Parts: sequence; structure tokens; C-alpha cells
Amino acid sequence: MTARPRTDSGVCVLALKAGAMLSLAVALLAAGGCSRVTIRTSPPGAQITCSDSGLPPWKPWRPDKGKNVSPSTTTVWGGTLRFFRAEKEGYYPSEPKLVDAFMFNVEHVDFGLEPSPELIAQEKRAQGLIWWEPDKAWVNPSERGLAEYKGEWMTAQEKFVREQKDAGLVEFNGQWVTPEERDRLFAEAQKAAGMVLYKGQWIKAVDEEKQKQIDSIVSEAATSGTLMKLPPIGTMPRPMAKKTELKISNGTRSPIHVYFSGATSFEVFVDGFNLQNIDIAPGHYRVAVVPEMNDQPTQMGEATFEDQANRETSVAYSLDYQGDPGALLRRIQGEKPVDLQMPEIVIPEIQMPQESEEQGAQPTPEEQAKAKEVMDKVRSGELTMDQAREQMPASVLKQMEMRGGGKGGGRRGGAGAGGGGGADQGAGQGGGQNQGSGQDQGAGQGAGRRRGGGEQGAGPAGGQSGSPDAGGGGPGAGGGAGGGGEGGQ
Repeated sequence: MTARPRTDSGVCVLALKAGAMLSLAVALLAAGGCSRVTIRTSPPGAQITCSDSGLPPWKPWRPDKGKNVSPSTTTVWGGTLRFFRAEKEGYYPSEPKLVDAFMFNVEHVDFGLEPSPELIAQEKRAQGLIWWEPDKAWVNPSERGLAEYKGEWMTAQEKFVREQKDAGLVEFNGQWVTPEERDRLFAEAQKAAGMVLYKGQWIKAVDEEKQKQIDSIVSEAATSGTLMKLPPIGTMPRPMAKKTELKISNGTRSPIHVYFSGATSFEVFVDGFNLQNIDIAPGHYRVAVVPEMNDQPTQMGEATFEDQANRETSVAYSLDYQGDPGALLRRIQGEKPVDLQMPEIVIPEIQMPQESEEQGAQPTPEEQAKAKEVMDKVRSGELTMDQAREQMPASVLKQMEMRGGGKGGGRRGGAGAGGGGGADQGAGQGGGQNQGSGQDQGAGQGAGRRRGGGEQGAGPAGGQSGSPDAGGGGPGAGGGAGGGGEGGQ
């Protein structure tokens, strides 16, 4: 058997196989440290940008290899950290996402893009829809019976009204007419209702007469001889007023009439020392304040009241009438003084009764001692009462008669109506009179009095019965005997 000889071609084949094996080993080694990243968006075709920190600047993702438009798939080294974001015209940019590429791994990154309102509107209009604000929705105009006028969608009635107004017409009682025709028709209707035109306003005939009268009063007030200038109209801050208000105050005793002459003329009455609050139509007025009493002046002026409704900072107006404080004093000073004469008053003279000499005669001490001695003898029984009278000094007897007078007398319970027992003297119906120091005296219906340190009492029967110096008594009087005192009256 003959051996086959070696050739160069075999050596080449072996060399090629060895090179392929080496290249495969290098490729496998390289591929073993890489990762594949796939980026998809909805909708597709978005621009892919990346950032190492998740902050600007954002750079296109491998634009040289065409990987910056979704969908995009590329190989990166394992352990690569990057932030990715998707952007597309008509959509809001997506939020960044972090991609951590692990070795021997496949990463899928998906972005859902939200369309902008402009893009949505563009798509809806392409479908023949319109945005209908009353429904807050996209609708089909033909299905809703809508019409377009000057680039706006509206109902057919709204389109008709817009067309009439653009033609210069106005609506009156359901008809579209020219402004001149409307004014003519309105005036005819007002006249038919009994209204009259005054100061550009249609009012009742009776109101016209009132306003004309007020305007005439204001004009006449301007020529009044006692005219004074109207004080300035005051203002006071008010929160968010709903109307224009005016407060009128009267600081005098005279009632006043306040006349306002303006676009609408009216009158306000304010009593003395009083006030009124009114709502006034904004505008310019001539104002006259006319008092009812002649001692106060008429005031005249002009005032403008601005509309205060729905203002953030509003005011309330005020008009304060104080008249002329010095007018009354000047009038009094100018008048003739009044002669005030008081009638003569005659006061009658009152004559006081004078005591007679007999009434005023008083017993002397000697006479009183004599009377005491006589009365002691009466008590002891040495003398009777008649004998005692004979021996009693005249002055003492006079005093006894004045105080105990009456009809008759008697001994111990003597004569007289109601004389009582005991060493007493009864004196008529009036009573007896006792005289003696420290003794009782009975008088009349019972008044008794003790002289010389005695006591005065009152009782129905005069002196006390049963005592050594007093006798019982009835309605007359019983006077107990005691020397030196005065008898009962």
C-alpha cells in the first residue's frame, strides 16, 4: 500500500478552521457582557432622548445608528445606567424612565403618550364634529340642528337674532323693526295708557303736575328773601351698598319740606327734631329746604348723587338742616319790649283778738297763798264752799269762773249736771275747778289738769273718784279740792 503525500491546501483548511474557532470564541466572550434594550412608544414614531442624570440636557439616543426613533432596539454594555424619554408633536412629553442594563438580559421600555387638546380637537374636526359648549361635548352639528354664523356655531334662532341685529333692527313686541319705528310704536302705546312724556320719561299726568309744582317751588325758592346756601352733602362709608341712600336730618323745631328737582322731582317731609332715610335715584338735583315756620331760613343748593350699588367701597349720603340758630335771638332783640305789669294784690289785715285786762289779770302770790289757805279749810271741813267763795280773793274767783264757768255749783259732788262726791266743787255743765298744788282737776267731758307740778289727764269723767283731793264726776265735771291749784275746765 502506497502512502498519500501531504499537500499545502490541507494546511490552509486547518488554519481557517482554527481562525473561525478563535473568532467565535471572541464573539461569544464579547456577547456575554452585553445587554439588549428595546424602546417602544404608543403611538410609534416618537423621538427617543436620553440623559445620564435624568436632568437636562436631553440628547438623541444614538442618532448615527437610527436608534433615536421608536421603536428602537440596540445593544449596550452590561451595567449601563441611563434615563430615557419619548417626545412626539401633538403629545405631552413622557416622564423619564431609568434603564439598568444587566448582562445577558433584554430590557423593554414602553412609553404611552397623552395627546394634547389641540391634537384631539384636530382629530375631532377631521371627523366632522364640533365642540358644543352648552353640552361640554363634541357633537355632530347636523344631528343637533346647529348652524354656523361668522365662524360660530349656534342654534337656528340665535343665528336669526344675530342676523336681525347686524341689519340694524330691534325687537319690539315680537317684531323686528327699526329704532325709529320702535319709538313711534312705544309712544302710541304709552299715550293710549294715559301716560305723558316729561323730562324724557313717560309718567302719569297727575305725577307730571306734582313734578312741575316741585320744580316751580325750587325755582321760587331761589329768589326767597331769607335764602341761605345749602350746606355740603355729607358722606359716610358703607360696605357693599345695594342702592343709593340719603339721610335727611332736621335739627330745628320747625317741620321742613325738602324739594328735589332733577330728572325725577320729588318732595320729602321731615318733622321738627327728626330724620328720614330715603333711597334716591342717582343723578344731579337742585335742592330747596323750606321750613314751615318763618323764624327759620330757606336753604338752596345743588347736589350730585352717584350710583353706589354693588361698589366695593360705597358711601351713604346725608343732608343736615340746622336752620339759622341766631334767627330767633335776632327777632326777639328787634321786637318792642313787652311791659309786664303784675296786678296789685291786696292782703287783708288780720285782726288778732286782744285780751282784756280782766282776762289778763293774774292772782298775786299773796292772793294765791290766801286761796290755798281757804281751800285747806274746805278740805278739813272748817269751811263750806259758799263760805270759801266769800273768803276767796276776787282775782282767784275770776280765774275760777273763767275756767270752770257754767250753771251753778255745789259742795262735794255739788250741783251741776253730773257733779260727783268727794271734797270737790262742781261747776254747771262745764265742770268744777280744783285748786291746789299737786291736786287733780276735772273738766267738761273729762279733761283734767293739775297745776303746781300736777298732771293733766283726759277721761270721760274729769277728776279721780275716791282720792282725798278729787271727786267723781259725770258729764259735768267734778273738781277735787286742793289748795293752790287751778280747777278743771
